[in-house]
Amino acid sequence: MVGAAFQGIGDKLTAALLSGDFALYRTLVTLPLTITPRTGETYVIADEAALKLDFDLYHTVLSVNGVTDIFRDVVETTQVSTHDAEIKVMTHILEHANRVAGPFVTRFFLGDVGGQWVIREIESSPEHIKWTLGKTSPGFGWV
Repeated sequence: MVGAAFQGIGDKLTAALLSGDFALYRTLVTLPLTITPRTGETYVIADEAALKLDFDLYHTVLSVNGVTDIFRDVVETTQVSTHDAEIKVMTHILEHANRVAGPFVTRFFLGDVGGQWVIREIESSPEHIKWTLGKTSPGFGWV
């Protein structure tokens, strides 16, 4: 059930990020939102203003790099408890049919809040996270 819910979350996440629709994005995440590079320092987005800033940075990076689609291929779904789940995906960031970077693993940690699954933590490659913050160029071989 959570796997099917994630398909909808993933589609809305892509739509929100590509279009700049913060209101839609906000319905998909809960605060505090934890961002974890697989290696490196975790950071927590604790309030609405910080979430908006993070979202705007990512949207800008996607726009500047001509990204037209983000495809998440579900690799594994784990229902940790009634209200917690982990979704492991292979993420593909595309400009039409061309890769912006090599595919990389992302893990989404979801929580059931009032009967709706929302993202409470994202774990991704350190290079991808730096890119989303506008700190580096896209690169192939993100792990």
